[in-house]
Amino acid sequence: MIFMSIVVAPHEDSVARMLEVEYNDSVAMGLSASYFINASTRTISRRSREAPPAFVPDSIGSGFAILENGLVMTKMHVVYPKYRQATSILIAPNKFRLLNGDVVEVSITLTSKTGTVYHARVVAGDPMDERDIALLKIDAEKGKRFPFVELADRSPGYDLVLTIGNPFGIPFTVASGIVSNPDIFIFGKHLLQTTSLIAPGSSGGMIMRISDHKVVGMTDSMYRNIDQTTERIIGPDVDLGFGTPVSILAQFLKEELRKNPSLAK
Repeated sequence: MIFMSIVVAPHEDSVARMLEVEYNDSVAMGLSASYFINASTRTISRRSREAPPAFVPDSIGSGFAILENGLVMTKMHVVYPKYRQATSILIAPNKFRLLNGDVVEVSITLTSKTGTVYHARVVAGDPMDERDIALLKIDAEKGKRFPFVELADRSPGYDLVLTIGNPFGIPFTVASGIVSNPDIFIFGKHLLQTTSLIAPGSSGGMIMRISDHKVVGMTDSMYRNIDQTTERIIGPDVDLGFGTPVSILAQFLKEELRKNPSLAK
């Protein structure tokens, strides 16, 4: 009988340690800047003279701070469930006007990893924009600074990444994978594809490149072989995750800061 032993070369061992440090640093930075988002809505009819109805819980999702002043990026469909379902515009923070004149108000809370709960306002975004991006501003005392993450200044390759979000309402779930397709045109828009976990509740969470701890995308959607009538899985039980590439996120942020420079203050 022949016994074989495998010895890990010192170089390989150091690379493994380096990757572990980079991963742990990315997780720590990502979690500190991530939020669990709860959105409630109510519709105020322009024809009604009655008191406004109570807010009703409508959706959950994820988001992350991109500036230390508490500016948070997320998906519009997380904070405004009527996204692209009815013609509407953002007329004031947390207020959307429908085509018939009715106003949909949203109430948003953000919960940090430490358990602190903040109220937030939708301050930028177009509910009819296919990019599906919204900016929130945390309500906090003047001068408060928040942990934040930076958008990457270059598009991802086939990078090692992690995702942080709230899949199925399980808060601050961290998963890892790779960017399996940096730019794919699908569902009528440009997306990146990743093997990292994306599920309902993940929308709006960050996709962070492990090597430099920078955001290369924002979780958008998942695809699964499900019959829409029976809701049964058809074909291979494979989930495909997609995100909005950082180039689109950066362009959106640039546009909104140009229109309203006070967002950066």
